[in-house]
This record gives sequence, C-alpha cells and structure tokens, in this order.
Amino acid sequence: MTTLWFATLAFATPVPADAPVPAVVAPAVPAEGAPAEGTPTEANPAPDAVPADAADDLANEVARLKAENAALRGERAAAEPRVTIGEDLLIAAGEVVEDAVVVGADLRVEGTVLGDATSVGGKLVVGPQGSVAGDAVALFGGVTVEDGGSIAGDRVDVIADGFNVDVGDALPASAAGSLVRDATQALGALAGGLLSMVTWLGLGLLIVGLMPERVGRIGAAAERAPLSTALVGALSFAGLGTLSILIAAVTLGLGLPVSFLLWAALASAWLLGSVALCTLVGQRLDATRLAGSRWLAFVAGSVVWWLATEVPWLGWVAWTMLSCVSLGASLRSGWGTR
Repeated sequence: MTTLWFATLAFATPVPADAPVPAVVAPAVPAEGAPAEGTPTEANPAPDAVPADAADDLANEVARLKAENAALRGERAAAEPRVTIGEDLLIAAGEVVEDAVVVGADLRVEGTVLGDATSVGGKLVVGPQGSVAGDAVALFGGVTVEDGGSIAGDRVDVIADGFNVDVGDALPASAAGSLVRDATQALGALAGGLLSMVTWLGLGLLIVGLMPERVGRIGAAAERAPLSTALVGALSFAGLGTLSILIAAVTLGLGLPVSFLLWAALASAWLLGSVALCTLVGQRLDATRLAGSRWLAFVAGSVVWWLATEVPWLGWVAWTMLSCVSLGASLRSGWGTR
C-alpha cells in the first residue's frame, strides 16, 4: 500500500511551467548515394582487407604448386633406378630416374635424379641441365658441378690421392655438422692409407716372390756403398727427368713417347729398389727370424720405411734419402741383373 501511495503522489505532482523540456535528437540520415557509417572506402579501407589481385595471384600460385606436386609424385612413381658396373652412365636431358649408381666408371647427369647419385671408382659430373634431389657421392673419383647444375642434398667427395676427403658445403654449419665432417675426414684418411698400404704390400710381395735374385742383388748394391748409391740415384733422377722434359719440348711434343719411356724406366727402377731396400732392412732387424723369410722381411722393412717417413718435419727428408738409395742401387745393379 505504501508503494502504491508514493506512485500516485508522483504522477499527481504538477510540472512547473518554466521547467526545461529535454530535446529529442533524431538519428542522422546519410545523403542519397553516400556510404553508410562504418563502410570501408578508398580513403578509409578496412584494416585487414586483401586486394582482389593479390587474392587471385595467391589462388593461382596454390593451384600451380598443387599441380607441380602431383607431377612430381607421378614422376617418382614412374622413375626407375639406373645401375651400371664397368660402363659409363649418362642421364640424358629430360630423363628422370629414381637413383643412379655406377661402379668402376663415370656418371654424368644431364637430366633429373630424384634420389641419390653415386659413383664408385669414377667421376660424377652434374651438367648444366642436371639436378640431383638427393646426395651426390663419389668415392675415389671426384664430384664436379658445372654452371647451371644443382645438388639439393649433401656433396661427398672422397679422393684417395693424398688421403684427402672433400665434403661439400651442404653439411650444416653446426656442432653436429662439424662432427660429421671430422668423422668423414678421419674415415677417408684411414681408407686412403689402408688402400695405399695394401697396394704397396701386394706389389712388393709379388716382386719378392717372382724376382728374389734381383731383389737380393739390388739390396747388396745398396748395402755395399749407401752414400755413393744415393748420389747416383739423385743424379739419375735429376738428369733423366730433365732430359725427358727437354726431349718433349725440343720435338714439340713428338718426343713424348720417349719421355714417357724414360719416366717409366725411372719408376720401375725405383719400385724394384724400394722393395729390395725394405727387404734388406727387414733382414737386418732380426737375422734369426726374418732372414729366412723374404716376405716377412719385406713387410717388416716396409713398416720401418713408413715410420721413418711419418716423422714430423723430417719425414720428407727420410723419404728422399731412401728413394735415392733405392733408385741408385737398382740402376747400379742393372735392375738387379748383375
């Protein structure tokens, strides 16, 4: 009841004549043809608006990438690996293969290799139009990338000459990449050293087994007068080497066969002399155990030769002296015939 009484009293109270009347403001109506309030215009574009041309370009690019992806999937499904042994392999321009592997020959890529390209005992060349999506690996051959060619993966080039390993710039410049690079270099050095040692021991044992008398005569010549024998070797190398160069130069290349024969004679004399000297050194190490076995004597002497040439700063001096003695002894004995 109290609430009803107050409400009746409020409506019954008269309003003074001079009381202000609140103004009623009608909403603004835009002129005909003008954009409504909040509509983006050229002067005031929407903050996140994308131009129509850019949207079209983006849609076209997405469609193109999808088409290329589908084409690559089709090429990979249709591509087959190529493998040859003892025969050069050419991936022609426009040709697409999964992987390319060559053993004992050269590999040239003018087309596309979707996987890895590997050459064992031969050269790997990526031509101007060639591309390798995976790794390019060459063992004892070398990797060459001509202008325009590309390798997406790692480039691994293991060269036996000088026991060097060349790993391309594809490895990441990080701690892991450094570890991989160091490990690859160590393995390459080990593989090169083992290959050279096995080759030397194989040739030496063959010579010792087939020509024991010649090996003995050359060793005796070296033991009788080592200093004069070394002098003969040094002079022979300098004189015959210079003579072969002069013959080739004076004859304008026509005398190259003669120069080649001179160098071949020096190489054969050095090889025979080195095997004989290693055998002699091995026999003198332990007369009771090694003297009766030419093969064991040669192996032991080869180890001594290798240790002497590995001494820091003095290894090259030791190698030069031993080589001069070997060459001189072989020449003085007539390649072991006297």
